[in-house]
Amino acid sequence: MNHRFSYKDEEIYFHHSIDEKPKDTSFKMHLHEQLEIYCYIGGDAVYLVEGTEYPLIPGCILIMRPSESHMIKILSDKTYERFSLHFLPDIISGIDPSHTLLKPFYDHPLGKGNLFLPADFKLEQPLELLQNMCNTGISDMQKKIEIKIRLFTLLSTISSAFLSKQFELKNTDEEKLTQKILNYVNLHLFDDLTLGSLSEYFFMSVSQFSRVFKNATGSSVWEYIMIKRLIAAKNNIKKGTQATVAAQQCGFHDYSAFYRAYKKFFGHSPNKDL
Repeated sequence: MNHRFSYKDEEIYFHHSIDEKPKDTSFKMHLHEQLEIYCYIGGDAVYLVEGTEYPLIPGCILIMRPSESHMIKILSDKTYERFSLHFLPDIISGIDPSHTLLKPFYDHPLGKGNLFLPADFKLEQPLELLQNMCNTGISDMQKKIEIKIRLFTLLSTISSAFLSKQFELKNTDEEKLTQKILNYVNLHLFDDLTLGSLSEYFFMSVSQFSRVFKNATGSSVWEYIMIKRLIAAKNNIKKGTQATVAAQQCGFHDYSAFYRAYKKFFGHSPNKDL
C-alpha cells in the first residue's frame, strides 16, 4: 500500500492510499473505536458492512460507526485507490455538543444505509473535500486544523444527504438470514456463544453456518465476536471500570486469555487505558 498522504494523531487518522496491484488476501474484516468515512476512487471491488455487500463507483462514500464490521473485497488486480478518514466522536463536541452531525452514522440498522452515491450530494462533493485535505506543504498542526475544518463541512454534507435519502432496504432471502444472524450475535454478544450453539439455533450445520458467516463478514465467528468484545471492554475501562470487571462484563471468563488478546489487538495492556 502506498500512502499518497497521511496524517495521524490521537483524534484523527486520515489517508489517501493506492495499491497498484491489490490482492484480496491483503484486506481482512476489521472494526474499530472510531467513526469512519471511506471514499472509493477507483479499482475493481465491492464493500462489505455487517453482511451487506455494496457495489462501488468512483466518488461514492461509505460511513461506519464504531464496532460496525467492514472490509473491502477485491475482485481483480486493477489499481485500487481510496480515501479513509477515522475520527473519534468527541472531536465535534465543542461545536456540536449534541452530536447532531453524527446521526447518519447511528440512525440506521447495523450494516444498512452505509452507502452514499455522488448523486446523493446536492452541494459539495465529499471527494473534493477529501482531496483538499491533502496539503503536504504545511506543518502537522496546520494539517490538523485544515482536516478538522473540512471534516465539519463533510459531516454537514453527509447529514444533508442522509436526511433527503430514502434508504432501500430490500433484501434477498440470504441477506435476510445473514442479517438475522448478525443481529442475534450482536444482541447476545456477551453471552456464552459458541459455534455449535449458534448453528443449532439457526437450524444449520456448523460448516454451513461458518460458510454463511464468513461470506457475510469476511471473518470467522469467533474473530468477529472477540474483536467486538475487546472494543466494548476497552470502552468500559476508559470509563473507569477495572480491567478484570470489564473483561467479565464483556464475556471473557479467563482474564489471562483476555489480557493476551487485548495486548495483541491494541498493542498495550488493559491498565494503560484506565
